[in-house]
Amino acid sequence: MAHTVVTTTELTYAGRTIGTATVTVSRIGQDPPETDDLVGVQVELELPAASATALQTLHPELVFGARVQVFGSDLVAGWSNVAGKVARTSTYSGTVFTTLFATATVYANAELAKLTAALAARQVALNDAG
Repeated sequence: MAHTVVTTTELTYAGRTIGTATVTVSRIGQDPPETDDLVGVQVELELPAASATALQTLHPELVFGARVQVFGSDLVAGWSNVAGKVARTSTYSGTVFTTLFATATVYANAELAKLTAALAARQVALNDAG
């Protein structure tokens, strides 16, 4: 199995592309020997930034506030917890890398689905408004 798996999803609203969401799942090694013998993976969800100069500010069309939580946090302008980009991470520990990769991927895709559903609902509301 690869040490890193990357998938992308194009995010659209009102007939235009907002940007690309990127899910990256990576092996992060093994816990310290004094802790246990578990191995770990990290999943990162990166969302489009507001601009090339505002790299840690979420694109305005994705700022849903408390209406949508992704990776356990409201989608606010400063949603990121990763330096230099708009991204959040989550870490999983266990005994089998393939199982951890699957778990992390399912989690990230479910979290991303919350955002795409919110964008779709927003599009329906716009269309229904006439």
